[in-house]
Amino acid sequence: MKNVNILFFIFLTIHKSIFSGFIYYQPPESVLIKLPQGEEKEWKEISRVVAGNSGVVYRIPHDQNADNWKKMLTMDCSFYESGSPVGPVCNQLAIESMKSAVTKNYSKYKTSFNVIEENNHSFIYEVFVQKEDEGNPLIHEICRVFVRQLSLCSIKFTTKELPLSSSDKQCWIDLFRNSTSVVPHEEAMNSSTGLSIPKGFPDNLDLGPTFYEWPVISTYGFSNNAYQITRVSPKQKADYVAECLEVTSMPFTKKTPMEKVYEVQKEMLQAKTTKKATFELIELNTNELIFYYAYPKDFLTLNGISRVFFHGSDYYAVTYIRGLPNNMEKRDILSWANELKLIKNTITSNCKQSKRGCCYTDREGYCFLKW
Repeated sequence: MKNVNILFFIFLTIHKSIFSGFIYYQPPESVLIKLPQGEEKEWKEISRVVAGNSGVVYRIPHDQNADNWKKMLTMDCSFYESGSPVGPVCNQLAIESMKSAVTKNYSKYKTSFNVIEENNHSFIYEVFVQKEDEGNPLIHEICRVFVRQLSLCSIKFTTKELPLSSSDKQCWIDLFRNSTSVVPHEEAMNSSTGLSIPKGFPDNLDLGPTFYEWPVISTYGFSNNAYQITRVSPKQKADYVAECLEVTSMPFTKKTPMEKVYEVQKEMLQAKTTKKATFELIELNTNELIFYYAYPKDFLTLNGISRVFFHGSDYYAVTYIRGLPNNMEKRDILSWANELKLIKNTITSNCKQSKRGCCYTDREGYCFLKW
């Protein structure tokens, strides 16, 4: 029953991106922080969202999880449609914008905003968050903001472990002041040390010839070590996402029979529409399930071909989703099912040797997402 409940949890998160209005992009710049030697490995990514002209990544220590984290490192970049002047005036506008955002984010609490230092192109501030009737802070934030001609980028350390000692506070200020910069996207991708926005979740799948160049628009990590990655076709030009690939992965302590997996998926998908959904089983065996589904979504029909498989103690679900005026043709269903079959686990396909689905391999042998 526990495994079935986990399946319900996973499939509740599916199909958020289709028709959601996400715009994807290749960010021209990224924040890059060089932590003391080896410390970047102590931070794990729990969420990544690329939407419109902005991207944000959240990381927490490896011994914490998304449900009860105590420390968090947030990187954020927003890009302007056209260039803007850089200087003290823009800094003041950015400071006021940050103050407003803090007040809005913590609207139920009392906040204290203090600018620690400021120069012509960036500033560092701190925020204390506390309840109105209590003197002790609940949250302490330290943030550096970079005001640039084409972007507004920031890096923020948030802690709930209070009080933050003066030495620890100064350590983060010094890291943000001396070891943090905004660099071109390729430099951030190719940096052998440090943390940046492009460096993301390890990707254990060889995506095959069709999907390996599809850029990521969103990634979510969960407290049970599951993650979900959504990619879109590079050929898609419209702001309205009508075609995507969703990849879900999580560890399993005990395999659920594929027949039960199929029933859970059908139940969850049917719950997404008031009309009768269409299901067609394509393949079913002990370790793999492939099926097609369709149901009305907005003004189109949402068509999906999903492949679920186990590899060792890991569970994977790869789903191709597309919005069409009607149900997908049978030949197209089988064609996309065959493309999904080409997706493999890199443990067996040797990620270091493969150019499919891997942007680069770090010194620990992890293959990182191309986005």
